Amino acid sequence: MIQRGYREFIIDLAACDHMDSTFMGTLTGISQNLRELGQGNLRTLNVSPRNVDLLENLGLNFLFSVEPMEGELKMPAEQGAELIELPSETSPEKEIVLAAHEALASANPVNANRFRDVLEYLKHESGARQGA
Repeated sequence: MIQRGYREFIIDLAACDHMDSTFMGTLTGISQNLRELGQGNLRTLNVSPRNVDLLENLGLNFLFSVEPMEGELKMPAEQGAELIELPSETSPEKEIVLAAHEALASANPVNANRFRDVLEYLKHESGARQGA
């Protein structure tokens, strides 16, 4: 979407009970790409208290807007804005998972230690796969 020229991303997390590190890393990667371009914005709306804790624990609230779920749900877009329903992937490619975790590690120095084992495993698996 960034390559197509989109610069404003609003992610409605009202139906998201739990986020895994791959999803959080994907959000981080989007935010980092926008920052490198020097333009754009990523906002997450209607974030459950558990997910707010997860994002804050990884320091991601400093990279993009995290707006907690409070009372009535916030509308994810301005009137007339295009809403895109994204497909849900049940088993993403290892390269996507690796890139997401690398984004998390680069976002906050503490995260590099948290995800070191996962990164080593994914890099090993990716290398073994390429050698096959």
